[in-house]
Amino acid sequence: MNEPSFVDYLNGVGRSGGAFVTERTGLRIYVRRSLRAKGAYDLANVNVPEDRQKQGIFTRFLIEYANISLRIENVNNTILEKWLLRHSEWTVEDSDRIGLSASYLNKAFVNAYRKELVE
Repeated sequence: MNEPSFVDYLNGVGRSGGAFVTERTGLRIYVRRSLRAKGAYDLANVNVPEDRQKQGIFTRFLIEYANISLRIENVNNTILEKWLLRHSEWTVEDSDRIGLSASYLNKAFVNAYRKELVE
């Protein structure tokens, strides 16, 4: 069976827990429902095909799904980390971990988390 796309995963296809999703660009991501906030997703493993690296494929994915609550785990790519730090819609989960596999949250994730704290 082919891996679902991210949209397919959001719609429940192949989602018994975490799953790898593959986009048309070749981007492959391990996605799972976050334990930190309802309706949020952790992007735990991101693979960009070697011939497509440094072309902004993953950052375009992040922009496209900015309205979805996302958390990127353990960012080890300095180019991506610099991009996340420059864009105000993303925040580092623990500022002491910048440059040391920090995780990043988008505004939708932060808002979902805050909403849970209030409820």
